[in-house]
Amino acid sequence: MMADFKASYGEMESMAGKLDSGREEIGDVLRRLKDDVDRLLGDDFKTQHASGKWASSVRATTS
Repeated sequence: MMADFKASYGEMESMAGKLDSGREEIGDVLRRLKDDVDRLLGDDFKTQHASGKWASSVRATTS
């Protein structure tokens, strides 16, 4: 039985490259956002309870 798949090896290889590049771009964006959150929590976001809870929730979602 012949599979109904018409992508060539070159097309699949090209897509794999795009996915690798996209993964790197997403990682870069997430690192920049994490740095921004860390900076906010470290410098600008100081309350008695909220900043600690916020930091805990950010760590939980980035782990």
